[in-house]
Amino acid sequence: MHGQQHLTRRGDVYYWRRKFGTFSTQIFQLRLSLQTQDRGIAIILSRKITAMSEQIMQDILQHRITLQEATAFLANVIRTEKAKIEALKLLQRVDSLNPENDALHDDARRRAWEFVSSRGVNARPPEPTQSDPHETRITKDIALVQDELRHPSTQNRIFEVFREQIGRSPDNALERMRVLDLYIQGKSAAWNADADALTEIQTLAETLAAEPLSMFGTPRPDLSSNTNSAPSHAPTTQIRPGGGDDRSGGTDNEAPVIVRPAEPPTPDPEQGKSTPRIPDPRIAAVVQRMNEQKRSEGIEEKTLRQYESFSTLFTAITRVTDIRDVRQTHAAEFRAALHKIPKSWGKSPNDSTMSFEAMRAKAQGLASDKVGLSTPTINRHLEHLDQIAKWADDEGIPIDPKLRPNKLRRKDIRRDQEKKASFKENDLRTFFQTPVWMGSKSERFQTEPGRTIFKNGLYWCPIIAAYSGGRREEIAGLSVSDIKEHDGIHFFELRFTEVRRVKNIVSIRQIPIHSRIIELGFLDFVEAARQRGQIDLFPTLREPKSGQHGKKLGRRMRQIIDGALGEGGKDLSFHSIRHYVQDFFDRDPRVPDKVCRDIMGHEGKDTHERSYGDRTPLSDLKEAIELLPIVF
Repeated sequence: MHGQQHLTRRGDVYYWRRKFGTFSTQIFQLRLSLQTQDRGIAIILSRKITAMSEQIMQDILQHRITLQEATAFLANVIRTEKAKIEALKLLQRVDSLNPENDALHDDARRRAWEFVSSRGVNARPPEPTQSDPHETRITKDIALVQDELRHPSTQNRIFEVFREQIGRSPDNALERMRVLDLYIQGKSAAWNADADALTEIQTLAETLAAEPLSMFGTPRPDLSSNTNSAPSHAPTTQIRPGGGDDRSGGTDNEAPVIVRPAEPPTPDPEQGKSTPRIPDPRIAAVVQRMNEQKRSEGIEEKTLRQYESFSTLFTAITRVTDIRDVRQTHAAEFRAALHKIPKSWGKSPNDSTMSFEAMRAKAQGLASDKVGLSTPTINRHLEHLDQIAKWADDEGIPIDPKLRPNKLRRKDIRRDQEKKASFKENDLRTFFQTPVWMGSKSERFQTEPGRTIFKNGLYWCPIIAAYSGGRREEIAGLSVSDIKEHDGIHFFELRFTEVRRVKNIVSIRQIPIHSRIIELGFLDFVEAARQRGQIDLFPTLREPKSGQHGKKLGRRMRQIIDGALGEGGKDLSFHSIRHYVQDFFDRDPRVPDKVCRDIMGHEGKDTHERSYGDRTPLSDLKEAIELLPIVF
């Protein structure tokens, strides 16, 4: 119609239709009402559906994703993303301080998804021109979207959405690739449409999800057969060769007719089969299966060990080993017992084999402030029980419906300032006046006084933390390639790598390197590591068995803090340096909240702050970093 392929009209309403030849005897005919009288919207929808139908048809015919699965999954992606966009647009209207900048941010994200949809997850983003800040914004958004899509935890979340919508998981590598493609198409479709067109796409998505076969015809019936012999449930109108129907005078303006040939009832493949066996319901076995999945999603090993520790402790206290037998009374009993065991439980390998009676006996010989787990730790154990029960329920293991561990959580009455031990500036100066930075006996005995300074990971990491606020694992896991320079500013590039994970997507950031770190010879240290062909910047800090970063550093920090500050440093740790930097920025009126968040890798306080606004330029971040006091 008027040069628009596959677009037709009946009366005032526009329709889209298309025929696909699959094999020599089969034709798929797609027909759909666009449910609009606006030609502009119809053209947008027609082009978009045409592009989608190509990909979906290819998936259906070549990659074992069924018609219903493809349409239902794609509809859900569009519907979900549209809801997000509409929420952001509402916030933009009522809660925006800079609507023009928010619109540019939306455009950058739209063009980022358009780029990834057409060029792929691994395509190199275009180089922006220095004179156009919006191009720089687009390039950064493309890189951010690509990094997120490449990460295993993101991909596993997408596969989980597919499983929830379709009822099964992608069962091979090729199918997983097609699901990711469909997801990207859906995101791009939601972002790359104006408000009116997006409304129409929402209607389309809901129609497809509810009645997937109303859009796609099935293989053309054999017209040589006797149609009168069809069962009574078969449609009476047949598709003719060439795509028309059997009514005379058919034109493009006639209502589209979708016909499905008669099909015999499909026998129930489960009929006569015995009820499938449920997975092992032992709590320890459920935790093991759950941890295997979480490990594939990139969850830190520390968190996985906490689930295992919970399983051991819960069984020791309640003597319940089967998740099916757990009741709310057991959860309450467990919570009460946690107040009566040593605060240090779990720090010794022998704790895992200790009975509850032995825990109680050990606690009786301790001071009162050494007995009873903290409120946050108790709440974490209750949360673990809740997650394990939900996981087992998802596996088909029957769980007591009255089990609600999270109802037993207690509010921590301590003030936030009391929860987060932070270095004071003077304490930090004292900390750096210790052998690691003043002179050590040897690299092996680096915390003992001597005449040599060894500039290794133990030397550099606390210094970097004091002048950046980085997390322990982020700094200890730096790669040589993470040290970069742009427009004369050297910076740390904190991102997902093969050897280090970041806490979450907002933790991906750039932190300028403080001039004091450079004065101490850090760039020379990096260049020497590069010349040696190192991947890790601090290879001695990597755990030899687990490959983790930071744990060894944490142990050495404990020795240094105890030696430097004694009893006054008992609540301090490496993370306390990060809190010191955060406290400094919070008190300094010269540092805007957004600059502080971009340096520390924190999310905004609300949806608007999390979703809108450009990243702070490196030059502005550099100004804030240089305000940090010289403590060494």
